[in-house]
Amino acid sequence: MRLLYLKANGKYYRPQLPYEEWNEKTEIQKYKSVCYITELSLGTWQIDYYDQTREYTERGGYKAYNNPECEPNTRLILYPFSIQEICYDF
Repeated sequence: MRLLYLKANGKYYRPQLPYEEWNEKTEIQKYKSVCYITELSLGTWQIDYYDQTREYTERGGYKAYNNPECEPNTRLILYPFSIQEICYDF
């Protein structure tokens, strides 16, 4: 049983490991943002993900290295009453 996505407060969160994607047309490396989802206890979930808006506005700009999307910079704790939908792959 694998978690496909979790919906909370109208936003979808999908588990995503960081990886590189090479675009052959433009020859540019593109990094996919990371999102780790773990179940804590009694229906409480912890989501660690990369938020581009938070990185720029609250942390004072982008990091010096090339791929900041590979590290989560935001942690979200979800309680059972705030979760709208959980989807598993059987």
